[in-house]
Amino acid sequence: EEFSCSPLLESERSESLSWDQLAYVMYTSGSTGKPKGVGFLAGSLINLIEWKLGELPNTGLSKVLQYSAIGFDASAQEIVTALSSGSTLALIDETNRRDSNKLIEHITTENIDHLFAPFVVLMNLSESREVVSQAGWPKEVFTAGEQLKITPAIRSAFLENPGSRLHNFYGPTEAHVVSTYSLPEDPNDWSEFPPIGRPIWNTQLYILDNNLE
Repeated sequence: EEFSCSPLLESERSESLSWDQLAYVMYTSGSTGKPKGVGFLAGSLINLIEWKLGELPNTGLSKVLQYSAIGFDASAQEIVTALSSGSTLALIDETNRRDSNKLIEHITTENIDHLFAPFVVLMNLSESREVVSQAGWPKEVFTAGEQLKITPAIRSAFLENPGSRLHNFYGPTEAHVVSTYSLPEDPNDWSEFPPIGRPIWNTQLYILDNNLE
């Protein structure tokens, strides 16, 4: 379905959102197994989206799949990336989301350009692509949440779709994304375990020793 809305009148607009204001609260168990609420500041989300649009030009004017469940922090990235870049945000139901064959069919029929998926999902998708006839593949694929491993099926999917790029994101829930590594254009040059890369804009990484120094 398509929806339209009228712009707010000047009197209806609230004050501009400042960078240090709370954008949303995400609940995560982390390493403790006990759910805890993590407050995410607007500035961190704005910085991430501005970085993506500035450094990854193919992000804009595309079709973004909201694959992530609304309770997962990646959903905020999917939604805001699409709405702030003039892209289309494509939704998916649970049946298609949980079945790799149906998911790759959905990506193909909907002409999805932009996909954010954990490594296991990416691996399953690449394997399903080999059995689904005339399966498509996104132009930009972002993965995070667990260590990225380049399997033969993943490498094959990108080799057969020249121009498609794979980006390895890393970051705790508290910061969403703090570093990224864009794999080389030629999948033949990919290592089995790609690094997590360098910090995004306005972010610093600290490497600690065994004494946490």
